[in-house]
Amino acid sequence: MNKDTLFFGAILITALIILGYALFPQSPTVPKFASKSTGSTDNGDVLVELQPMGVENGQFTISIRVNTHSVDLSSIDLMQQVAFESNGQSVKPTSGLQLSGHHASGKLSFPVAVPAQFTVRIRGIPLQQERVYMW
Repeated sequence: MNKDTLFFGAILITALIILGYALFPQSPTVPKFASKSTGSTDNGDVLVELQPMGVENGQFTISIRVNTHSVDLSSIDLMQQVAFESNGQSVKPTSGLQLSGHHASGKLSFPVAVPAQFTVRIRGIPLQQERVYMW
């Protein structure tokens, strides 16, 4: 190999690396939050699992899964019964899923930035009338 071939090869590799970063930018680092759950699928109870996902479309998003074998979930209105608390403020979700049947999963979105610490409270789901999730 001569010097010209090595030089143009190095330029080509550098250009491909720059192009790769331009086409596939790195996501900002989002804290990793553990999944938390309350309740069970025992008779009369509801298992509720939350997993903070980070920011999506400018909203802090939390994945939620709700499972039961004996409670009709359609009477639960997450938009009214969920509160996100951080820095002394409490906000309701701006979007969320409508529960029905015995199994549901989706996302809750809140108009907040990524907090270091926060609490999610859900009221009115049997058997625990208030569920508290803290990160």
